[in-house]
Amino acid sequence: MESPKAPVPPDIAPSDVASGRWRKTLWDRSGQLSSAFSSHPAVRQALTDASADSLPLMFGFEVSPGGSITPAGTTKLGILAGEAGVRGLQLRVELIVDGYDVREVDYAAIHSVEPVDIDRFVDALDLDTGQHALDLFCGYGAIGQRILQRCPGALVTFADLHQRQLDRIPPSVASCAAAVQEADARSLPFADSTFDAVAIKMGMHEVNQWDQSAVCAEVHRVLRPGGKLAVWDVMPEDGPSQDAFNNIMQVKNALAGYESLVRDRYFFRLDQLFVNLSQAGFSSMQKVYDAKFRQSTLSRRDSELGGSDEKLKALNDYIRRRLTADQARAMAMNDRGNDILLTVPNPVVLGHKPT
Repeated sequence: MESPKAPVPPDIAPSDVASGRWRKTLWDRSGQLSSAFSSHPAVRQALTDASADSLPLMFGFEVSPGGSITPAGTTKLGILAGEAGVRGLQLRVELIVDGYDVREVDYAAIHSVEPVDIDRFVDALDLDTGQHALDLFCGYGAIGQRILQRCPGALVTFADLHQRQLDRIPPSVASCAAAVQEADARSLPFADSTFDAVAIKMGMHEVNQWDQSAVCAEVHRVLRPGGKLAVWDVMPEDGPSQDAFNNIMQVKNALAGYESLVRDRYFFRLDQLFVNLSQAGFSSMQKVYDAKFRQSTLSRRDSELGGSDEKLKALNDYIRRRLTADQARAMAMNDRGNDILLTVPNPVVLGHKPT
């Protein structure tokens, strides 16, 4: 049986794996488990290493809405449970059936993206005719589409973990793509040195803190020597603001019913991204453009909270309680009563794979 390629991140201690602070999420659009997790050597080693502490072990599997675990899937879970059992470990498996397979929003609207911001991001890739770019975490394909428009002759592959997202790429755009590929950024299905550039817009935060280093390592692997990675993401300025912003996003996602987003998302700081890029082998990292992420709770009500004034009030009340005066100033909080506006840095960062 095929097993995932990405290893357990090396900086995660066995006790962290065992206690459930590191969880690998697999997704399969048919509702069946993607692979026999127990056959992954890194997972087998984690089970062995963790057995000495006899701590609970947790893995999360994301399935499509209405998906069920088939007899084959049950067998796979049984194998994994057996692997844990012989080592004296308690196993917990979470089945998550929501998230990006059900979330359908206007990203440009909720991310307060301006056309000039998209152009600056695409221009940072500086693609020539015949060069091949990967639009990773592509969603509906807006960035790949803009690359095709601004870089005539360039090739673009669209990749996202969720087939439901890929299905929303306009047919006129998908027909111009080099490929449209379902892909886990932590274990990319591409050969080494495939791409001249990789673009990640608002995608790195979609995997948990410990898996973000694996994404950077995989992107480095599939880039050609001299290739570029451009990351455009929300990056709070300091630790307290970061914690507060992550908490606010968790509450918003819980109110919206996006359980997997509550569990897996992690908004990082610029210095954390630089560390992950450096450890993956990137050089000459630099911030090349300053954009701003402007959060409107009223917009969230209309786009993600089902138009519920009750949920909007709950979110607004939480923000007022959660933010200190200093944090409110750092995020330029503007409380308009039923709409709270927050502004967070949303820079474009460029890194290079050495030649």
